[in-house]
Amino acid sequence: MNVLSPSGMRILEGAAEREGHSPSLLMDRAASAAYRVIRKNYPSQGKIILILCGRGNNGGDGLALACLLHHDVTICLPLGEPAEGTLGADHLKACRRAGIPELSGDDFLNSDGAAFSLLVDGLWGTGLNRPVEGTGAVLVDRINELPLPVVSLDIPSGVNGLTGLIEGTSVKADHTVIFGLPKGGDLLYPGRSMGGFLHYDTLGIPDHLLEKTQSLFRLNRPLPLPERSPSRHKTSSGRLLIIGGSSFYGGAPRFAAEGFFRSGGGFVHAAVPRSIHLSLALGLPEAVLHPLGVGDGTFLGTGDLPPLRDLSRGKAVLLMGPGLGLHEETGKLVRTLVQELDMPLILDGDGLTHVAGREDLTRDRTVYMTPHPGEAARLLGTDVKTIEEDRPGAVRELADRYRAVVVLKGAHSLITAPGDEIYMNLSGDSSLATAGSGDILGGILASMIGMGLTGSEGLRTAVYLHGMAGEAAGREGSPDGVIASDILACLPRTIGRYRESYGQYESGLFGEIERA
Repeated sequence: MNVLSPSGMRILEGAAEREGHSPSLLMDRAASAAYRVIRKNYPSQGKIILILCGRGNNGGDGLALACLLHHDVTICLPLGEPAEGTLGADHLKACRRAGIPELSGDDFLNSDGAAFSLLVDGLWGTGLNRPVEGTGAVLVDRINELPLPVVSLDIPSGVNGLTGLIEGTSVKADHTVIFGLPKGGDLLYPGRSMGGFLHYDTLGIPDHLLEKTQSLFRLNRPLPLPERSPSRHKTSSGRLLIIGGSSFYGGAPRFAAEGFFRSGGGFVHAAVPRSIHLSLALGLPEAVLHPLGVGDGTFLGTGDLPPLRDLSRGKAVLLMGPGLGLHEETGKLVRTLVQELDMPLILDGDGLTHVAGREDLTRDRTVYMTPHPGEAARLLGTDVKTIEEDRPGAVRELADRYRAVVVLKGAHSLITAPGDEIYMNLSGDSSLATAGSGDILGGILASMIGMGLTGSEGLRTAVYLHGMAGEAAGREGSPDGVIASDILACLPRTIGRYRESYGQYESGLFGEIERA
């Protein structure tokens, strides 16, 4: 499914109009979609629904909805009436002809909400790109104070429809009814946290227009896993070399290796500092460990180049970075290996920091990068705030600058490759916000590559499965208490369920957004 910018939605509406879907018809369909969501989720309880309507098309949608609700509704136009000659003005006249009651803005601000069962937010739409101030801010604050459920039309008022940023203040909705296709602000945080449960209706716009319209990004549609042959053996299930670990981060290579094993991988060699070798041997007996390290053996350095070159022979994938640490000597090792070794390379954790600003190292080889916002900021020479304000722009710049397949991790991770579309992944929840979770993702990605799912498709599938396993771990206890080992324990069942029930995941929507 395409996710659009507000301008992209206007272009889509224009294309639909040229095929006979008039703006009036689209507004009526939007009102019908909102009507269905309200009647399904808030059956009539003998009280009145209050619809707050702005002066633009979002308010027009609210007035069209009021005409459908008719006997159970009151309208309020606290920002003034829509301009004469607009669809909103036409629907306001229809409301008045029908005798629908009106509440003044002042009366709304002084109301305790007791007379109403539901509040519908139709103040501003997805085109808002300036701070909500003055009367508008007072209205939003009052909406959020009242003890009433809230349904927002298209997007919660106050959320920027392109970026998801909060323009000063925002309505906090229980449900949002999206008209046409989702807009960036509906799904990008922090705006996503204001929308509640999301419903969408394509308003009868033909599929060929929905598919060909220019997207801001697409929802991740994961790939089916290749069949597992009965004759499969450990080396045909992928041979992974992990270079990672330091005296401070002994668990990271273990989580990466176990993520690989538990998602279908067959054989792991792990090159780690001598100082953590014994603890890893006890915790991960399935892997072949190679104790290395310079000096006192607490970190890896250029003195380890000869054995690492030998170890790389015959390996299908190299995962470099989990727990490596930031020692200068380790950085020299990483940069040398990136240049010398030609198998598919996954750079994670500290491995990313060691190549920051050295785009020349990654441009002529197959590289996967898995940064969180802090690592992305270092790779792009900026700060986390800049990354979070434009996550689609950041992941695109990372892929293009480093010529890498990239996932920008976080709430709703974004995935892309040079020249490819951007994909937003909707699986996963706060259960993944735990130390070691990112290392597990690196191992799952290596497993997908070993199965033959390469490029953006392999990374998209790995990120989706990682999210599924996190959700499963949270369901078994509570997201508050999930640790990386819980995610690992859920991986085999997650993979099995995914294989058996792929069709229900194929749409890429995963229950977070449904048709109205």
